[in-house]
Amino acid sequence: MDFLSYFSSWFDYFMSMMVGFQDKEASLVVIGLDNAGKTTLLHRLRTGTVRQFVPTERVSEHNFTIAGITFQGFDLGGHDAVRHLWEDYYLDTDAIIFMVDSCDVRRFEEAKDEIQELLDYDPINEKPIVVLSNKVDRSDATHLDDIIKALGLDDKALNSREAPIKIFETSVVKGIGVEEAFKWLSTKL
Repeated sequence: MDFLSYFSSWFDYFMSMMVGFQDKEASLVVIGLDNAGKTTLLHRLRTGTVRQFVPTERVSEHNFTIAGITFQGFDLGGHDAVRHLWEDYYLDTDAIIFMVDSCDVRRFEEAKDEIQELLDYDPINEKPIVVLSNKVDRSDATHLDDIIKALGLDDKALNSREAPIKIFETSVVKGIGVEEAFKWLSTKL
């Protein structure tokens, strides 16, 4: 058993025994522009493996357990033609994950428009949001401070919601930051 698996098992046990998360279930939707890593994230969480995927064409459901919570995760496509479906799903879930490709600078403005629309939508003001700045393991990754600025996620924007929003640097491929993000989310559900 490697250190990460050991730590994860220990944390899951601690959360279930001491904090009362045993047998807790939650649903979440993973949204963001295409090629941000949404399908890869949910596949890794479900199977522990990483592989290449073609762009998501239809909604898929992935069930997995992390941080003492069994999640029902919905993977929605990120291309423009399906973004109108996002609202139907995030209204009926407990949390929202918004993924950003930290290497795709030319699409930051588009990602900003989508996340700002999400933050301005009052019916989800009480749902926690996790923003994952993905692909930070690559040499062309944008620094987190610049991602925050590009997406308009300054302190004022983050503090204007009832439910918390938090940004994490991640590499789904390398496993960086994913557990940390879900552990934070588990405390907000």
